[in-house]
Amino acid sequence: MTEQPNELQNVTEDKDQLIERYQEILMRQVEAAYEKGDMEPDVYMLFMSKVCEAETKEEAYDYYQDVFAELADYHEDRLQARILKGAEYIESIGPEHPHYTAAMKKYDDLCEQLNEQKERRRANDRGGRKRISEKAN
Repeated sequence: MTEQPNELQNVTEDKDQLIERYQEILMRQVEAAYEKGDMEPDVYMLFMSKVCEAETKEEAYDYYQDVFAELADYHEDRLQARILKGAEYIESIGPEHPHYTAAMKKYDDLCEQLNEQKERRRANDRGGRKRISEKAN
Protein backbone atom coordinates (compact mmCIF):
# COMPACT_ATOMS: atom_id res chain seq x y z
CA MET A 1 0.00 0.00 0.00
CA THR A 2 2.82 2.43 0.69
CA GLU A 3 4.16 2.07 -2.86
CA GLN A 4 0.90 2.98 -4.54
CA PRO A 5 0.93 6.70 -3.60
CA ASN A 6 4.57 6.93 -4.70
CA GLU A 7 3.69 5.42 -8.08
CA LEU A 8 0.79 7.86 -8.39
CA GLN A 9 3.13 10.73 -7.51
CA ASN A 10 5.61 9.59 -10.20
CA VAL A 11 2.81 9.50 -12.80
CA THR A 12 1.79 13.03 -11.79
CA GLU A 13 5.38 14.24 -11.90
CA ASP A 14 5.82 12.69 -15.32
CA LYS A 15 2.69 14.48 -16.54
CA ASP A 16 3.88 17.77 -15.05
CA GLN A 17 7.31 17.36 -16.63
CA LEU A 18 5.67 16.60 -19.96
CA ILE A 19 3.53 19.73 -19.72
CA GLU A 20 6.55 21.81 -18.75
CA ARG A 21 8.58 20.48 -21.69
CA TYR A 22 5.80 21.04 -24.25
CA GLN A 23 5.03 24.48 -22.83
CA GLU A 24 8.69 25.47 -23.24
CA ILE A 25 8.69 24.25 -26.85
CA LEU A 26 5.47 26.13 -27.58
CA MET A 27 6.81 29.35 -26.05
CA ARG A 28 10.08 29.11 -28.02
CA GLN A 29 8.22 28.59 -31.30
CA VAL A 30 5.76 31.40 -30.65
CA GLU A 31 8.50 33.80 -29.50
CA ALA A 32 10.61 33.03 -32.57
CA ALA A 33 7.68 33.52 -34.95
CA TYR A 34 6.74 36.80 -33.29
CA GLU A 35 10.31 38.12 -33.32
CA LYS A 36 10.65 37.25 -37.03
CA GLY A 37 7.45 39.13 -37.78
CA ASP A 38 5.63 35.92 -38.73
CA MET A 39 2.95 36.38 -36.08
CA GLU A 40 0.51 39.17 -35.27
CA PRO A 41 0.58 40.58 -31.71
CA ASP A 42 -2.95 39.40 -30.88
CA VAL A 43 -2.17 35.85 -32.03
CA TYR A 44 1.09 35.98 -30.09
CA MET A 45 -0.82 36.89 -26.92
CA LEU A 46 -3.37 34.16 -27.58
CA PHE A 47 -0.72 31.45 -27.81
CA MET A 48 1.31 32.83 -24.90
CA SER A 49 -1.77 32.72 -22.67
CA LYS A 50 -2.57 29.06 -23.35
CA VAL A 51 -2.43 26.88 -20.24
CA CYS A 52 -2.64 23.11 -20.11
CA GLU A 53 -4.79 21.84 -17.26
CA ALA A 54 -4.62 18.16 -18.18
CA GLU A 55 -5.12 15.56 -15.48
CA THR A 56 -3.27 12.77 -17.29
CA LYS A 57 -0.35 12.41 -19.66
CA GLU A 58 -2.74 11.37 -22.44
CA GLU A 59 -4.80 14.54 -21.93
CA ALA A 60 -1.58 16.60 -22.01
CA TYR A 61 -0.50 14.91 -25.26
CA ASP A 62 -3.94 15.59 -26.77
CA TYR A 63 -3.91 19.21 -25.59
CA TYR A 64 -0.51 19.99 -27.05
CA GLN A 65 -1.24 18.07 -30.24
CA ASP A 66 -4.23 20.38 -30.72
CA VAL A 67 -2.26 23.53 -29.83
CA PHE A 68 0.61 22.68 -32.18
CA ALA A 69 -1.88 21.85 -34.94
CA GLU A 70 -3.52 25.25 -34.34
CA LEU A 71 -0.11 26.93 -34.57
CA ALA A 72 0.70 25.06 -37.79
CA ASP A 73 -2.71 26.03 -39.23
CA TYR A 74 -2.02 29.67 -38.41
CA HIS A 75 1.34 29.62 -40.19
CA GLU A 76 -0.14 27.73 -43.14
CA ASP A 77 -2.99 30.25 -43.48
CA ARG A 78 -0.53 33.16 -43.39
CA LEU A 79 1.62 31.51 -46.02
CA GLN A 80 -1.39 30.88 -48.26
CA ALA A 81 -2.39 34.55 -47.87
CA ARG A 82 1.11 35.64 -48.91
CA ILE A 83 0.95 33.34 -51.94
CA LEU A 84 -2.41 34.75 -52.98
CA LYS A 85 -1.17 38.31 -52.54
CA GLY A 86 1.92 37.46 -54.59
CA ALA A 87 -0.19 35.95 -57.36
CA GLU A 88 -2.33 39.08 -57.47
CA TYR A 89 0.80 41.25 -57.63
CA ILE A 90 2.33 39.16 -60.41
CA GLU A 91 -0.89 39.29 -62.39
CA SER A 92 -1.12 43.05 -61.96
CA ILE A 93 2.44 43.81 -63.14
CA GLY A 94 2.62 41.41 -66.09
CA PRO A 95 5.63 39.59 -67.54
CA GLU A 96 7.21 42.72 -69.03
CA HIS A 97 7.64 44.43 -65.64
CA PRO A 98 11.26 44.63 -64.36
CA HIS A 99 10.28 42.98 -61.04
CA TYR A 100 8.36 40.13 -62.66
CA THR A 101 11.20 37.58 -62.51
CA ALA A 102 11.99 38.35 -58.86
CA ALA A 103 8.29 38.24 -57.98
CA MET A 104 7.89 34.87 -59.69
CA LYS A 105 10.91 33.49 -57.83
CA LYS A 106 9.48 34.69 -54.52
CA TYR A 107 6.08 33.21 -55.43
CA ASP A 108 7.66 29.86 -56.37
CA ASP A 109 9.69 29.84 -53.14
CA LEU A 110 6.55 30.48 -51.07
CA CYS A 111 4.68 27.71 -52.89
CA GLU A 112 7.56 25.32 -52.28
CA GLN A 113 7.63 26.31 -48.62
CA LEU A 114 3.89 25.62 -48.32
CA ASN A 115 4.23 22.24 -50.04
CA GLU A 116 7.10 21.26 -47.72
CA GLN A 117 5.06 22.34 -44.69
CA LYS A 118 2.06 20.30 -45.83
CA GLU A 119 4.26 17.26 -46.49
CA ARG A 120 5.79 17.51 -43.00
CA ARG A 121 2.31 17.65 -41.49
CA ARG A 122 1.19 14.62 -43.50
CA ALA A 123 4.29 12.71 -42.39
CA ASN A 124 3.70 13.70 -38.76
CA ASP A 125 0.05 12.68 -38.98
CA ARG A 126 0.99 9.28 -40.38
CA GLY A 127 3.62 8.84 -37.68
CA GLY A 128 1.16 9.80 -34.93
CA ARG A 129 -1.42 7.27 -36.11
CA LYS A 130 1.26 4.60 -36.31
CA ARG A 131 2.41 5.22 -32.73
CA ILE A 132 -1.17 5.10 -31.44
CA SER A 133 -1.91 1.85 -33.27
CA GLU A 134 1.36 0.33 -32.00
CA LYS A 135 0.30 1.11 -28.41
CA ALA A 136 -2.98 -0.71 -28.97
CA ASN A 137 -1.16 -3.89 -30.07
